[in-house]
Amino acid sequence: MYVTARITHGRRLISRARRTRIAIVRGAKYSNGPLVDREGKPVANTFSFIAGGKLRMLAAMSSAIERTRCKGRRNPASRRIKPGYVLGTLTVGLRPDAATGLGGDAEFGVLAENDDTGDGIAVQPSGGARPGERRGDFTAPLAAGASVSLACSAGQDCTPTGGSYGIAGGFDLVSGDRHTTVGNLTVSITSDSRTVQGTIDGAPVTITETSVDFTRDFDQLAAAALGVPIRGAFDVRALFTRTGPAP
Repeated sequence: MYVTARITHGRRLISRARRTRIAIVRGAKYSNGPLVDREGKPVANTFSFIAGGKLRMLAAMSSAIERTRCKGRRNPASRRIKPGYVLGTLTVGLRPDAATGLGGDAEFGVLAENDDTGDGIAVQPSGGARPGERRGDFTAPLAAGASVSLACSAGQDCTPTGGSYGIAGGFDLVSGDRHTTVGNLTVSITSDSRTVQGTIDGAPVTITETSVDFTRDFDQLAAAALGVPIRGAFDVRALFTRTGPAP
């Protein structure tokens, strides 16, 4: 890792000076991932690079300092600073505008009701899902192998723009003494749409497409399992606490 600068002589304009390497960090230690809070916990949907190490002077900086050093007999303590002199420790953090989501949790909410009466249909977490922080929401880990392109604002507020991720958990719909299990959830994202696919009691189905409303196919399969006509919606948000550099 290098530090560069423009070195001028006399009144020469900085803009005309050639950029020169003046210091180096050899064997810089490099890491990347989400930002962390005061307790050292990863902040979801963030990403940064951090590199650092001992910063040593190069010949160009040594020569520039030598030209300005007082060399007279009245300054016996003045000595040339040679290349390789340790200037200190340099740590650099970068927050890019793109990253990749690799792992974390999914927060999702499900709303379902009887399409004839408007009565609510109970929703319960299943598989690896658990009740979320907000009433009516659920949380489940993202399945292994997630790889989602993220657009960030200076390393923060990263939002998915493409790719897919699975959710290691699902939900049950319950009506009276009948219930159906929705699982194997997968979210696929493009620049202008988000599709959620899964299974109902093992049968593959598209749950939502473009909007958060259940698809007609999902309504029909769920209605056949519960014995009542249904309508509803499914919304999901990924919280990536494992992030990496953009491809």
